[in-house]
Amino acid sequence: MKVKTLLLFAFPVFVLATGCTKKQTIAEDNHVTFDTVMVDTLARLLPEQEQPVCHLRINLARPLEAREETNLPAIQSFIVNLVKQGAFASNAGSKIDNLVKLYTENYIAQYRKDGAELLANYEDQPQEAYGWLSFEETVEGKPLFDQFDFLSYQVTTYTYSGGAHGETLTKVGVLDLQTFYPLNLLDIFDLDILPLVAEKIQQQLMKDNDCKTPEDLTEYFIDPASVTATENFFIDQRGMNWIYDPYEIAPYAMGTIRVSVPWTELRSLLLPDSPVVRIADLREVTED
Repeated sequence: MKVKTLLLFAFPVFVLATGCTKKQTIAEDNHVTFDTVMVDTLARLLPEQEQPVCHLRINLARPLEAREETNLPAIQSFIVNLVKQGAFASNAGSKIDNLVKLYTENYIAQYRKDGAELLANYEDQPQEAYGWLSFEETVEGKPLFDQFDFLSYQVTTYTYSGGAHGETLTKVGVLDLQTFYPLNLLDIFDLDILPLVAEKIQQQLMKDNDCKTPEDLTEYFIDPASVTATENFFIDQRGMNWIYDPYEIAPYAMGTIRVSVPWTELRSLLLPDSPVVRIADLREVTED
């Protein structure tokens, strides 16, 4: 009980660095310019001990300017909702500054709550748990594509809370900057077409790994039966890109897998009135 009582005190939070980078300029085809919100914070679990601590890093590209200023709230809300897939931002509203503040407060509060419960099992000799009770979390958000009235954005979260290794999750999304609605698969394909889209993704994986049959993918530890057209996609000028987290279609050691399917492969499957038709029909493709 002594340990639990100690952990109820409000221990200091050590903010190592906060700031923003120089903003990017808006190119002719771009809709949004960004700065960067950064947080690097340490918080002790026990006030009299240097260890254990939690370490939270947040690095988010924040919309700073748009061609029409009234569109900024919708763009910020889109990014906030991507980050809210995590556990510590459910009440952030639609502003990234509020998101970062709440995320930081909630992460540290949850760390202290979990730490109190774990240390309760070591009440007589809590130092035995100090070595594995230092946790960390990193949240990084960045635009992937901002042209032709589409914004693709990615949020990657790395979490370590003990054990053999941490967990990396990547969430991507697409905002239509003409309507300010996020795109989902049914804005692009008919429901009955989705199995064919999955086949296209699987075929691209085979091509990327020099495989002749879907079964050959198992040599690369990829389960072909797990490859589906998920909502975790983004678009760019070349095509549609799907992100698969560790364990989703392959073991942890394979890491995050990205599959990029060209518009030329998908064009015949698109809904005639899909917003992405305006980019899929482009005849010129800019090379990296």
